[in-house]
Amino acid sequence: MIKRRIDRFGNQVEAGSALWRKLMTFSLVAGSWEAPTRASLFNVSLQGAIDASVDGTIRQLRGACEETSRTCSQREKDDTENSLRSGTAKRPRPAIQ
Repeated sequence: MIKRRIDRFGNQVEAGSALWRKLMTFSLVAGSWEAPTRASLFNVSLQGAIDASVDGTIRQLRGACEETSRTCSQREKDDTENSLRSGTAKRPRPAIQ
């Protein structure tokens, strides 16, 4: 709310006849500036937090996959070598005619 002190012709309004009015424009002074709203700041910070947590999770999962694939591939090699030594290697089935 603002109190009108000058009329549209530039004349000062008397103290008793000045009325309070709702401000219908956001330009109070010459010039302009932009400021983020609380909602937009919250949105940006929330998105940043989500991105950071997703990146951290991806890094952790990639590290676990790399460790797992190394141990799995080594384990597969060991199993293959052991089965070849013991003669229990899987042999292909003969084709049925």
